[in-house]
Amino acid sequence: MSAVCCIISIAAHAQFDDVRKGDIIDINGVKALVFQVDDEGHGTAMTVKALRGKKNAWCTNVKLLKSLGETLSPDGMQNTEMVYEYINSSGFSISQFPAFEWCKKLGSGWYIPSREEMEVFVNYYLGNEQEFDWESEEEFDVDSESVTPKKINEKLIEAGGVPFLGNAIPGSGLAIGVYTSSKTDDNKVFIYQYNTQKNTFRFKGVPTNMIDTYAIGRAFYKF
Repeated sequence: MSAVCCIISIAAHAQFDDVRKGDIIDINGVKALVFQVDDEGHGTAMTVKALRGKKNAWCTNVKLLKSLGETLSPDGMQNTEMVYEYINSSGFSISQFPAFEWCKKLGSGWYIPSREEMEVFVNYYLGNEQEFDWESEEEFDVDSESVTPKKINEKLIEAGGVPFLGNAIPGSGLAIGVYTSSKTDDNKVFIYQYNTQKNTFRFKGVPTNMIDTYAIGRAFYKF
């Protein structure tokens, strides 16, 4: 039986011995793709579904971020909680932070990943073992011979989700991507950005008010 067909239901932060990379698991009603797992059954999974079509998804009004500061912990859960606490203490509506509202509705334990955590998924997604200078905004070539992205996207679709990047149309010239919870003090959010025309990718800091509908949101969960 394929990993896609074998959906394992798990409870919050449980430990499993038989979960492997590429498995689709059910976390309290939310399907997710396992991309990191250790010998003791602990790992990380990403939602098969995504938040799409939301302009300014990180925050609808950059003025609301005036006092938030940076959220640059390598722990995406910590970044996400910082945003939640900021929203509550400032009296803002969580609807003004669409990505975080979507994430919160998924249930306890879900969070918007940090740049560092997204880098781990991207390495898995690309099937690469090469080292990248993640700190630079240099564009890296995607190995067009690799079948790994296609296989992962097929798993996400078969599980009722969408491809990692939504709908990437090769050659369209669109720079699409997935945003993280990593925000600088000057309100730039790091995005995994893929150029469909060049077949290249990079992590780039993008002003929150320039996150367009071609960027999507994903949530991670540690079990």
